[in-house]
Amino acid sequence: MRACFLSYDGLSDPLGGSQIWPYVAGLAEAGHNMTLVSFEKADRYAAQGAELHRIAEAAGVKWLPQRYHRRPPVLSTLGDLLTMRRTLWREQARAPFELIHVRSYLPMEVAMGYAQQTGARLLFDMRGFWADERVEGGLWPQRNPLYRAIYRYFKRAEQRYVRAADSIVSLTEAGAQVLRTWPGYLAAPKPIAVIPCSADFEHFSLVTSGSRAEARRVLGLPSNALVLGYLGAIGTWYRLPEMLRLVRLAMDRNEGVYFLVLTAEGPEMVFEEARKQGVPQERVLVRRASRAEVPRWMAAANVGLSFIQPSFSKTASSPTKLGELLAMGIPVLVNAQVGDVEAIVTRVGGGRVLPDLSEASLSAAADALPSLLALSPAQLRAAALPIYDLVRARASYAQVYAALSASVAASVGTS
Repeated sequence: MRACFLSYDGLSDPLGGSQIWPYVAGLAEAGHNMTLVSFEKADRYAAQGAELHRIAEAAGVKWLPQRYHRRPPVLSTLGDLLTMRRTLWREQARAPFELIHVRSYLPMEVAMGYAQQTGARLLFDMRGFWADERVEGGLWPQRNPLYRAIYRYFKRAEQRYVRAADSIVSLTEAGAQVLRTWPGYLAAPKPIAVIPCSADFEHFSLVTSGSRAEARRVLGLPSNALVLGYLGAIGTWYRLPEMLRLVRLAMDRNEGVYFLVLTAEGPEMVFEEARKQGVPQERVLVRRASRAEVPRWMAAANVGLSFIQPSFSKTASSPTKLGELLAMGIPVLVNAQVGDVEAIVTRVGGGRVLPDLSEASLSAAADALPSLLALSPAQLRAAALPIYDLVRARASYAQVYAALSASVAASVGTS
């Protein structure tokens, strides 16, 4: 099947290597003729573009990167969507697409009109409740009339999106349950596949005593330290104050506690918050890490942290870091009311779920650290494999494509 994957996120973005490219490449490997349209930040594309083009060509994927524009707000996004539309129709003129695979809300604005005019199948890969994420994350302040109007537009539009789609992908069962109550879905029910953010279990290999010792040697951490680790972005949804508060509480119980943060961002925010929470800076290690470096350095951690602000939009959230940590056999401390996190961690036996981020819950989590250290990394990894393995996720996408391809063939046969 000739398919076009539309993404307003970039292939050179941090999530491009984990949550875009593996699926596109897997679908190409399954025999589909894949075109990928993505929007790239200039600095990242300059650094990675040549290599990504080489990889795409080797995989048989036609990659059409476009320039992402940040300013002026709103108008730049509208301009990028026009570019996306022109690119899609230019490729249509060369060879029609049978399927448009849409990543999140903005590309749906382009894809719906295309599907209506051409009869192409439409796969809405939701990635979460995007409009509510923007509001709850403070990116669309509702005191601003413009952002209030934009939010209202997309809340109406998401009903059109689910009505127009031929198939939908949700990151969580909790999100899918909400979606099934929407009027737009009830007006035109269709298959919903739940595919959480996956992890490459070959890349995120099982931590061993040797790999942990080597990581600590390279990072300058004591060999006998109790290292709490965090992986990913800082700010917005991620509750850094509570994570550092937990570190402080753990230090009260164990003198050898350190906090390791692997992020693409600078260390200033982490150090400032550490001072507020009474954590000495020499106990906090912040490192920029490429995707290739993350498994090597995160092996230094005994326990991974993932504290996220609960909200309606987080019902549909699947933290990428969770699958990656469990793939390495690192137990986790997480909070409830975030997607399927509580159900998954409980099923895997992979750590402890805090009911909230109160002082009492953080204190209980600090008390529970010795029990987490006793868990078997190999058993955690094995239990997480059926949920998070990239191979499984690629197979799930292939099944969705197969069903849509069959519907295309059936429509051709009856025309």
